[in-house]
Amino acid sequence: MSRRSRPALGIVVALVALVAVGCGRRMRDGRFATALHYQGAGVVARDDGARPRGQGELGVQVAGLIGARVGPLVALSLRGGAGAPAGGSYDVALAPLGLGLRLHGSSFVGVAATVAAAGGSYQDDAIALGGQAYAELELGRRLRWLSYARLAEDRAIADGIERRHLELTAALRVGRSRRDYRFAVGNGYYLGVTMRERQGARFWGLVIGHSLDAAR
Repeated sequence: MSRRSRPALGIVVALVALVAVGCGRRMRDGRFATALHYQGAGVVARDDGARPRGQGELGVQVAGLIGARVGPLVALSLRGGAGAPAGGSYDVALAPLGLGLRLHGSSFVGVAATVAAAGGSYQDDAIALGGQAYAELELGRRLRWLSYARLAEDRAIADGIERRHLELTAALRVGRSRRDYRFAVGNGYYLGVTMRERQGARFWGLVIGHSLDAAR
């Protein structure tokens, strides 16, 4: 990991440890906030010959935090796809150490340290270490803002290959949110944009999917 990445990762780990100690009593009351997304994405890049290079993929992502206001956050995402011309790709990311902040309803924001395994026909297989950020915000009873960012560094790849691993996604969901007994729940379909950069290749595209959220 680069010198610039180490301090950020250390800060996240330290904050999570402090929150886990300070909020242990609060976590026993069963308060939480979580979100599940399953989506399809289509992205396009340009290779050295200026020929468009497309890729489609399917994926699922879940993130959640424990606590009434501030607490540990964990997340997992699984993605796989196929490209044009022929080829495939995969991306598996685990965020076991994070810090989240509960907002109104089932809204939350958070950051987490991340380890990801990714690769495919156009990229070297590699383990990436870094961090992720999440924002799930209710915008009234029908709309919800969904955003996700990852910044990491690929490890154990050949010299001369760009190591930065960057991803940004933002989407707007149309659906419904409601109170059900002690729980705030919601679901709906979303459409958004995404940018991904890895090993020197930058992809732009659209995401479409369905998400569920719940909080207590």
